[in-house]
Order: sequence, then structure tokens, then C-alpha cells
Amino acid sequence: MSSEKATRNPPRSSVVEKALAMLLESIQEQNLVSATLNDQRDSDSYQSEIERLDCLAEDRILAAESVLLAAKRSATVFLRRRNALVPLHRLPSEILALILLESLDFENGFDQTVLHSLAQVAHRWWEIIKSQPRFWTCVLWPGDNIALSIRKARTLPLQLLNRQAWNSESTDLQENIKSLLRTHANRWFKISIASYWGHIPPLFAEVLELSAFSRLEVLKMMGVDDVVHVEFGRLERLREAWLSFIPCKGHDPDTTNHMPLLTYLYLKLSRDL
Repeated sequence: MSSEKATRNPPRSSVVEKALAMLLESIQEQNLVSATLNDQRDSDSYQSEIERLDCLAEDRILAAESVLLAAKRSATVFLRRRNALVPLHRLPSEILALILLESLDFENGFDQTVLHSLAQVAHRWWEIIKSQPRFWTCVLWPGDNIALSIRKARTLPLQLLNRQAWNSESTDLQENIKSLLRTHANRWFKISIASYWGHIPPLFAEVLELSAFSRLEVLKMMGVDDVVHVEFGRLERLREAWLSFIPCKGHDPDTTNHMPLLTYLYLKLSRDL
């Protein structure tokens, strides 16, 4: 009788323990959910802070670049104003252009890097150089941009000086240069070829044979073997010829003098002399 009563009415302590356990479990679940939410909020907060700092850094970088650009512009303006006070820069552009031209060696030639070096001295110098066709009438190849010189020199006669390393150019580039030589053949008044390997670049030999250089006045082909076979076409304006070989006339039976204005002929048939 007593055990049956105990079963129907369990001790209060057992009920309290179960209730406390359920309450504790509920509190733990709430804490877990709360921690998860807090972690998510913290993560979102961190990400927002990172994005804010990135935007701030970008703004500061842009601001620094703007300040740097403004400083460069101010420095450029200052230098131009200071250079304007230098007596040389106060000369008329025409006089300054003549002075710059006198500093260039047109006889032996100069490449476009010389022009770039002069242009870096002052902005006004660059304006003069790029606007005056005379500065671009000398072309050194390989190295110079032939098309650029032809364009910048406008209608002025040109002189072409060939470096010794003529065979360093690719075949495609040589074909492009050959096309430029042919297209503007009536512009070249002086050609100087120094070939210490004993051969003439084929692109020059071919254009010479085709009588394309109708305006040519001075021709220098030194360091070429005296047994080389090069046919000269009509060079009616040729006044000077410096050769290390004897050119061939070709198979034309015409006895007309193809070089009626030739007044100076220098032959050096041995490179050892």
C-alpha cells in the first residue's frame, strides 16, 4: 500500500530536479542562439568596418594622387616661368631653332634620341623641335623611326645614314623599310652606307638598280667589297660619290651618261688602304 502511494506521488525533489534540468537546457539553448546571433552581428560589423576602412584608404590614396598631380603641375608652371627668364629662352623661336640646328651634326648624322635629349631640356625646345621639319631630315637606320621622320620632315629632302648593324633587323621590317624607300624615293638627297661585312643591304641595292632615287645628290657606300655587283640606274642629280667598289652599268645598251652632274668621285677599292 505504501509503495503504490509512493509510485503515484513521486518525491518533490525529483520533480524539481527535472524542472531545473529542463530550465537549464532551455537557458543553454538560448545562450547558444544568442552567441550565434552575436557572432553573426560581430562578423557583419567587422566586414562593415573593413569596407569602411578600404573606402577611407581609397579616398586618401586618391587625395594623395591629386595633391601629387597638382604639385607636379605647379612645378612645371614654375619651371616654365623660371626658364622664360633665362636669356636663351627669351630669344625668338626662329633664332633658337637656328641655334639648336647648329648643335646637330648633319654631316655625320644623328639619331632621334639626340632630338629627345634636346627636347627634355625645356618644353619650349620640344615645341620648336616637333614643329620644325628641318630637325627630322636626318635618319639613322637601324634605330630611327623612318616613317616618323618622313612625316615630320614634310616635303624637305632627306638623308639616310645606314649603321653597320644593318642585318640586325627582321625580314618583315626590312620589307617595310624597302617600301618606305621606294614610296618616298624622290625625297632622299643623301645616302650613306657603311657596311664592314663587305655587302650592301639588298633593299638599298634593289632600289638603286631601279633608278628610284631621282633626287639623290650624295652617295657614300664605303666598306663594301670591290667585287660586289651593283647596278646603278639613272642618278641625274648625283654630284658626289664615295665608293669602295666600281658600280656596274647593267645591260642597258644606251650610252647616255646616267650621272651628268657627277663632279666628285672618290674610289677606295681596298679596305686595307
